[in-house]
Amino acid sequence: MSANPATVIERLHRAWNARDPESMAACFHTDYQSIHPCHPERNFRGRKSVQLSWAAIFESIPDFKAELCRQAVAGDVVWTEWRWQGTHLNGALFEALGVMIFTIVDDQITQARVYSETLQTVGPDWDQVLEEVLACKPEEKSQ
Repeated sequence: MSANPATVIERLHRAWNARDPESMAACFHTDYQSIHPCHPERNFRGRKSVQLSWAAIFESIPDFKAELCRQAVAGDVVWTEWRWQGTHLNGALFEALGVMIFTIVDDQITQARVYSETLQTVGPDWDQVLEEVLACKPEEKSQ
């Protein structure tokens, strides 16, 4: 357990806003595990993966900014709510929101459960989404 897990989140926040993949990677344990319960295809492991993926993001969104909206600490776990914004090199706006639940051991992030989504600015309205969800029927059993 860390002396103050929130200080690791402060370091991560500063590294995100400095767009510094090396400083960011230093916040993570070498065997870090990123778990995306709603998108398991995004799961990955390792500090090097953090560094490489965020270097690519910082390159494609040079004005990337992270805002820590809220956080709560319970032992070695820090619950956080984030907003990420910026502009892609092609001029398209980027905005994502999410909750990340970090486990911190010895002043490094060993695990994160990530619940984040890119903000969708166009698409179906809520009534249409609800109609589609309610129209779903269980698959008929094949004989």
